[in-house]
Amino acid sequence: MRAQTTIDYAVGASVFLLTVAFAIAFVPGILQPFTGGAQEEIATVDRAAATLAQDLLGSPETPYLLNETCTEAFFNGTTACGFDGGLTVRERLGLDDRQRINVRIVGQDTDGDGTRDLLCRTAAGRVVEAPGASCRTRFVAGDSVPSDGADVVSRRAVYVDGRDAFVLVRMW
Repeated sequence: MRAQTTIDYAVGASVFLLTVAFAIAFVPGILQPFTGGAQEEIATVDRAAATLAQDLLGSPETPYLLNETCTEAFFNGTTACGFDGGLTVRERLGLDDRQRINVRIVGQDTDGDGTRDLLCRTAAGRVVEAPGASCRTRFVAGDSVPSDGADVVSRRAVYVDGRDAFVLVRMW
């Protein structure tokens, strides 16, 4: 009998490399149902935006018409409208700690920079665009939005203090 030849070695090495490549290619697909993905975030951010616009900041009887007292209480962390002042935005919306969320209410683009301006309540009690305004309560809550990376956004058109606005909810 002869010893192992180069062809035998090449065939064996090829079979081994194909087996390793197959395992590397298909193991992540097998494990995917056990990892969170963008689909989960899309559903969650949409549910959070709907809950805010239709229930927490307004009422089910008049969805998308925000109650000014409840809206201010939500963003400044007070206990009005049944909010617990010690809860975070994630806790108020029933999210777990691994999800990052940012909620804001924006109006028109008054400064001309191409993005809608954040709304706030002034000391006089009016809701205005925040740039250049002296605000008592800014309508933004949650985590700081990262400048890089992917996020999922949901928005709802609402009406607050006589003006059209949007509730924007971002998750990443």
